[in-house]
Amino acid sequence: MHQEVGFLTGAPELCPTGTPDEIIERLNKSIALGVTSFVISFGRHATADSLALFAKEVIPAFRS
Repeated sequence: MHQEVGFLTGAPELCPTGTPDEIIERLNKSIALGVTSFVISFGRHATADSLALFAKEVIPAFRS
């Protein structure tokens, strides 16, 4: 993904990469800094499995 979106090369924390727990931790750090909205992109090469994992493991961590 970093090759595809060049401006992210120096900012991997902006990409939803890693384990679900790592992604949740990074998002929580952003929330603690005051971020209230996110735009999540999986790029053109996302797989159904990666999207399903994100939906199953990450999204529920932020439901109120």
